[in-house]
Amino acid sequence: GSVAFEAGSFGTTKESISTGIRKEYYDINLTASRFDTEGFSTIASGSENDSYENTNISSKIGIHRPGTTIGFTAQLTDAKTEIDGFDYTTFAASDDLNNRTNRRWSLLGFNILSSMSNNWDNSFSISTSNERIEGIDEDTPDNRSKLNTKIMSADWHINIKSADGNKLTLGYERQKKGGEVISSGGTYSKSFNNNAFYVQDSRNLNPSALLFAALRWDESGLYESALTYRIGTSIKQTNELKWHAQYGTGFQGPTLNDLFWPGFGNPDLKPEKNTGWEIGFEETILSTALLSLTYYQNNFTDLIQWDGTLKNIGEATSNGIEANIDWDLSAVLHINGNYTYSETEDKKTNAYLLRRPLNKYGATFTIKPSGRSVFDIKYLHTGKRFDFDSDFDGNPEILEAYSKVDIYASYKLMQGTELYGRIENLFDKEYEEAKGYGTAGFSTYWGIKITL
Repeated sequence: GSVAFEAGSFGTTKESISTGIRKEYYDINLTASRFDTEGFSTIASGSENDSYENTNISSKIGIHRPGTTIGFTAQLTDAKTEIDGFDYTTFAASDDLNNRTNRRWSLLGFNILSSMSNNWDNSFSISTSNERIEGIDEDTPDNRSKLNTKIMSADWHINIKSADGNKLTLGYERQKKGGEVISSGGTYSKSFNNNAFYVQDSRNLNPSALLFAALRWDESGLYESALTYRIGTSIKQTNELKWHAQYGTGFQGPTLNDLFWPGFGNPDLKPEKNTGWEIGFEETILSTALLSLTYYQNNFTDLIQWDGTLKNIGEATSNGIEANIDWDLSAVLHINGNYTYSETEDKKTNAYLLRRPLNKYGATFTIKPSGRSVFDIKYLHTGKRFDFDSDFDGNPEILEAYSKVDIYASYKLMQGTELYGRIENLFDKEYEEAKGYGTAGFSTYWGIKITL
């Protein structure tokens, strides 16, 4: 088991406790946590702090028998969030002392995994989740909005393996989703089913080359049916160099919140579809550094985007480069660096997609001066982005580029006891992830974790 406590800026505290029992034929894990913060203003120009609190309880039980594993999962989350007022006619926000959102989410799950032989196993899982979100403004108590959603899921698949390492997966998935909105404007409810069949095969062409292919068919009572696929390969050219490439299609329906949430949801949203491909490599250089580089390109149809309202974009594209390096300079110092160049375009307006930076890069320096201590310095730069045209003057809002530095340090006082601290936004950089919305400035946190 373990217990942990954390405290820091904005009146933040976090407590957690967990315990586990593992025996030959069963295991039990229980976890509970509580998070509270007085917070900061949701809007950048505000002065009233918006608090947040979250309680989470989860449990897992596993039963193990020769060739069979049975699992039960339960989780409950209860959260309260203070928010500021928002005028949807002028798209302006202001401090609101009595506006908040309450959220309760629960999950119950069951799964069973059985092996009929060394080359054949199958898995079945079923779960149900319920979410209730309630918007409350004590200034206008009659103007409450509620969103109740329920999702029931079942999945069954089998894996067939051959002696030479090939693996074939066949499966079926069913989901039943339902949502109910209760507001001053009335009550609206909707439910639908989604059935999916899928197959995937990975095959070794030779000791250095792997080929995989996947096919999935979705049939929904709300959307049109969709057939998606993916094919790819991985080739190990040398012990230091490996190539990879893939091509595929995608399909993603809007969430129940996207469809039904009062003031935001749009029940007429269509599913997103995309076609994309990528090619790249991983190479070990200087014996201690792993370099990876990938070029990708995606073409979207009916991409869901917030532009004052949730709506589908007819056609959009994105293409770019992702690079990463992991480098052990010595036994004491490790560096991880990453860079993403992403060029996007809304084909109808020839404008960039909203809130997606052209350039984003960062680095983390990890120093381990001893077996007891760890010291991290993290640098992140996010380039200029565009946000939706809130005043409808024909010019999109600009989210300025920003850089920030975070520091983390930990020290093991004794076996099983760790003391840690961190500084976030070291140089107190003011920035916005969404136009007009606040982010945390310079803040400090410390904590202790005891493992029994």
